[in-house]
Amino acid sequence: MIALALGLGLAVLSTGCGQDNDVVVVDEPPLRVSVAFPVDLPTPYRAPAAISVTFNRPAGHDEIEVSIFPLIATGEFAPNNSASGRAWTWKDVQFDPADGCYFWLIDGVNLGRYYDAINGDTVFLREPVMIRIPSSLDRLPSVGFGGSVTSFKAAVIASGTLLFTLPLDSGFNALDPGTFNPDTALAIAVAGRGDDNMELPGFFNMTMLPDNTPYIVVAVKDTNNDLAYTPLDDWWGVWKIDGSVAVVRTAENTGEKDSPYNAAIDIVLEAPVPAAN
Repeated sequence: MIALALGLGLAVLSTGCGQDNDVVVVDEPPLRVSVAFPVDLPTPYRAPAAISVTFNRPAGHDEIEVSIFPLIATGEFAPNNSASGRAWTWKDVQFDPADGCYFWLIDGVNLGRYYDAINGDTVFLREPVMIRIPSSLDRLPSVGFGGSVTSFKAAVIASGTLLFTLPLDSGFNALDPGTFNPDTALAIAVAGRGDDNMELPGFFNMTMLPDNTPYIVVAVKDTNNDLAYTPLDDWWGVWKIDGSVAVVRTAENTGEKDSPYNAAIDIVLEAPVPAAN
C-alpha cells in the first residue's frame, strides 16, 4: 500500500470497487485541488516545514490519500482547524537534501473532473495531482524522460494513470507483477492530456531525476478504485522493446526532436495479472 493512507471508503462519486471503468453520473461536485503549498517546482527552493492543500469543497478522510516519494513517513496529514473543512496540512515533514527531489501525490476516489466521451456520456475521470518539491539544487526540471500511456480497452482511460520510477534493485520482476511495490518508487508522474480527447493516449514527463541514470518505469491505472495501485488488481504496463522489458535512461531535454529525452516510450496498459496460487 502507498504510505499514509487516509481511508479507502468510497463516497457518493464512486460506483464501487471491482470495475474496469471510470465513474458516470454523480451528484456532488468532484474534488479538486484549489491551492497547494508549495507549488509544483517552487523557485527559489526553500525546504518547507509543512506542506498544505486546499480543496474546492470539504474533504473527508475517506476521500483522499497522500504520499511522498521517495517514501516519507514523518509528520501527520490532517485537516486544519477551520470551519470550511477544505484545508489540510502535512506538518513536521522532513526532506533530505540527499534525495534531490520529492514527489508529493494527492489522490482520491473523487479527485478529478468530468469530460464528454465520444459516445455522448458525461464521464468522471480520476486525476491524481503530483507536485515536485526539490530538496537540493542538484536536480533540474529539464532532466528525465517523457512518454505516453496507451489503452486499447475502451472502458480504461489512459489519462490519470500513475507512472512509478523504480531503481533497478527495487526487486520488481515484470514476469511476476506481484513483486511490484509502489513504496519503492523514487519518482512519480501522472499521464494526462491538455485537451478533452481522453480516449487517446495520455502523456507524461518524469523530471527532476539524476542525469544518465537507468530506471524501470511501471504504469498503473487504479481501475478498481481502491487506491492500492497493484498489477494484481489494476490495469498496468511497463515499457517494452520487442516484447522485452526495457530500461529507461534519463537525459536532458534539449528541445530537439531527436533528443534522448524524447525516446519513444509508449507504455500499453494490460489487464490485471491474478496472483499465482
